Amino acid sequence: MAKVGRASRNASLMRIETITADKTIASAESGEVYLLGTANTTVTLPALKAGAYFKFIVSATIQNNATLLKIVSPNGKMEGLATVEKTGGATDTVLVHSTVATDLVFKVTSSASASNGVYAGSTVEIYCDGTNWHVQANIAHKGTVVTAFAAS
Repeated sequence: MAKVGRASRNASLMRIETITADKTIASAESGEVYLLGTANTTVTLPALKAGAYFKFIVSATIQNNATLLKIVSPNGKMEGLATVEKTGGATDTVLVHSTVATDLVFKVTSSASASNGVYAGSTVEIYCDGTNWHVQANIAHKGTVVTAFAAS
């Protein structure tokens, strides 16, 4: 019998999944935390649904590749804010608000070089209000890395 006031261990743990290849997220997977450690990963979000939430954490430094991370919304608008900080350098802020109803992409890219990359610990969180996907990203990188929102 459970003691009063003690939270169930299973109910308090987040669901974690490691992504090693392209992934299409199902609506039922809302609330999951995804670990990313592989370049050229494309994640496709599910249909818009109020309350849907996903978190992506770069689990290993990704470098030497042109496309580091790509999150696609095939069915709705994507808007938000990405804070992008270069090691020992300046912080850039990328802001997006789009009224485009076509596929939208949050993408992190660099030129293919070992001196460019995104560090482990960088995060992207995505929330849905039923009409838009709201993105908050904190990206730590080295070298030349571009974070952008665009039509796919």
